[in-house]
Amino acid sequence: MNVELDPDPTGRGEHDDVGTALYRLVQLFGTPNVPGYDAGSDLSDRDDETFKYLLRLVNESDEDERTLPDEWLVTVYDYHVELGIGLAGWSGETDPAEYGDAVQIVTMALVTNVVSEPLQCVYKDKWF
Repeated sequence: MNVELDPDPTGRGEHDDVGTALYRLVQLFGTPNVPGYDAGSDLSDRDDETFKYLLRLVNESDEDERTLPDEWLVTVYDYHVELGIGLAGWSGETDPAEYGDAVQIVTMALVTNVVSEPLQCVYKDKWF
């Protein structure tokens, strides 16, 4: 799935552009951790993606109350000028169809929150 963070990447609004999303990902997780997308990689053969992160989401709620898998893998990447979010893997014998759209909705909400909400740091009187 691809998420449009802001229709006008030159304007500042409630959400930011994909460059700010990458900046926040680097702040939180360092340079991209997927081989071939790490800092200093040759980007000349890529038309669609220039960065990609692989994240593991872990469900720590009580087992009796879980409505999502125990854990799953997510890729966060840029797709042209939009933020891309992909489901990359499941734990054990999990059947994704068992959860309907819940996993996709929760994943999209978590990732967009991470890249669009200000981090608690200030530089030149601006939230980052």
